[in-house]
Amino acid sequence: MSDRTVVPEHARPSPGGPPGRSARQVGLATAAAAFGSATLAVLVLLIVSDARPEVRTSFLVLAVAGAGASTWGWCALRRLGGPDATAARMAVGHDGRFREMFYASPVGMALADEQGLFVEVNPAWCRLLGRAPDELVGRPWSEFTHRDDLDQQGAMEGLVDDGADDGGVLRVEKRWVRPDGGVRWGWLSVAPVHGPLGQRWTLAHAQDVTERKRRESTLQQSQATLTATARVARCVQSGEDPRPVLTAEVRWLAQAASVSILESGASGTLTVTQCLGHDLAGAEIRTTAGAAGRIWAGGAAEMIGADGGDDWGFGPLPAPASTATAWWEPLMDGRTIIGVLAVTWARELDGPADPAVAAVKALAAEVGSVLTAARVRMELEALADTDALTGLENRRGWQTRLRELSASTRRSGRPLTLAIVDLDHFKLYNDAYGHHHGDALLRTFAARAQAQLRQADVIARWGGEEFAIALPGCGSTDAGPLLDRLRTVVPDGQTCSIGYATLLPDESGSECLVRADAMLYRAKREGRNRIVGGVDVVARPAD
Repeated sequence: MSDRTVVPEHARPSPGGPPGRSARQVGLATAAAAFGSATLAVLVLLIVSDARPEVRTSFLVLAVAGAGASTWGWCALRRLGGPDATAARMAVGHDGRFREMFYASPVGMALADEQGLFVEVNPAWCRLLGRAPDELVGRPWSEFTHRDDLDQQGAMEGLVDDGADDGGVLRVEKRWVRPDGGVRWGWLSVAPVHGPLGQRWTLAHAQDVTERKRRESTLQQSQATLTATARVARCVQSGEDPRPVLTAEVRWLAQAASVSILESGASGTLTVTQCLGHDLAGAEIRTTAGAAGRIWAGGAAEMIGADGGDDWGFGPLPAPASTATAWWEPLMDGRTIIGVLAVTWARELDGPADPAVAAVKALAAEVGSVLTAARVRMELEALADTDALTGLENRRGWQTRLRELSASTRRSGRPLTLAIVDLDHFKLYNDAYGHHHGDALLRTFAARAQAQLRQADVIARWGGEEFAIALPGCGSTDAGPLLDRLRTVVPDGQTCSIGYATLLPDESGSECLVRADAMLYRAKREGRNRIVGGVDVVARPAD
């Protein structure tokens, strides 16, 4: 038997070809490349045409298989070489035709190897990522993926690997970061293909959907801002302080860690009138310190990032914990700056164009006018509850305070004493000296009486020459000496009579005031210039 091994005809290398390359190998590579090129051509035509989505989807699976065949076929043909390989390339219309379609496609196309490194990218893909081909080929997907999508990237690669044997196609939206820091959104169709040596490679088609995402985000932001503004407006209309709602809405819209509102306080300072996410309420910052001062002086917004060191714009005040980015926005009412909005995040933002900043700016545009409206409303309400002559609360304001004090007394069980003061013979004084002197007498007594009372006590002008007084936490025993001091401060040699009563269990404030009024008339009957009151009865605490 001969030692020569007989090589079948189909396994023999073609003349002039490299050793070990058979005609069958060349034929298979040729067929694969031709099939792949044809299917990819069909896919490109479908993408740029107006074909129905279901038609495109049907051909996409075929295109995936074709892409795998094309990839293997062309890579194999390049390795085969020789006259047969050259003839094979010519038989499928030359390698250049496929590459021409690949590079001319308006849809981004990329091929990545089993390690996730780009093998081939077309110009549309390069435009999407904002990089030249030599900046992409040989580098991994993850290097250009937005940090918030890195977990998605790993899951995507795993799903592609899982679907590598059944030709599955994965569709996903993801973001890439360009060299200038800009972010582009892409809609990806990703499928596994076989590499030249049977490896699991990945073929991806990407359409730039950045503008669509931007429009969707703008619409959603507008709707959210409108909803937030409506909530704030309802607060203003109902007479509530809108600041807590404003800070809560800004924090929710911007997904922020903390939100603070600073408004003009004492001369040369900004006061934190409302904050959420940290405890700075009531703190003051000089208008010459930090970002708050710069914005107050210049009226321009400012972002402070990690490179700002420890100065997050709060001047000597501590910044909220874990601050990574701070945004300071002027609050304007027309052309007048009335405050500053400070927002912080525990993450780094993508510059002033970040959607979180857009959310802050959108609502801040409404905040200035809302704060002005709230301030005007509070001033009007204060005027409505204030006696113009004495500056004390009037009867309307007194009724509100009396309800609050009565409810507080029932909850706590502490005593509440109510009194009515009447200036003796005021009409005679007014007739003798004129209304001007009469008004002066009322103003002076109001100021002196207020000076004698404690901070928690309430005095109001009840009407004419009568004043109502509430002494929370004070029983009749302690109320007597305090009220007697008031009797002695009536100016210009005049006198007053005072009647008082302590709130009974299950008695309303108005009912208690009726008893105090009865004590006042008793004091008048007994000769005036005196105080008369009942014995202590402490209200029973509410269950």
